Amino acid sequence: MLPLTFALIVLILLLPVSSLYLYLQRYRRGFYTLSLKYSAEFSWELIEGDHYSSMRILKSSVLTSFIIVLHTEIDNKRRNLLVCRDAVLGDKYRQLFVALKIMKLE
Repeated sequence: MLPLTFALIVLILLLPVSSLYLYLQRYRRGFYTLSLKYSAEFSWELIEGDHYSSMRILKSSVLTSFIIVLHTEIDNKRRNLLVCRDAVLGDKYRQLFVALKIMKLE
């Protein structure tokens, strides 16, 4: 093992711990929670807190039975959304999967 100074060892250990702490704080504040809504009038909408944004789902999105990676365009910006099967309540994942599968065939 390389001879490392004590300060460097502390820095190497402190960086991952502080990163984990910051991500947990963002998660507690609801930064990673979102809702998707589909309506015939407005197409797809992304709801984050009280903010509604219309979005367009791109054909490059990836659909599997355990995870959905949505490649979207929101306000002329590209964004990737990850939807895990175990993060969605009940039968909503299957409904989203089927809706996206049907939409992708168009």
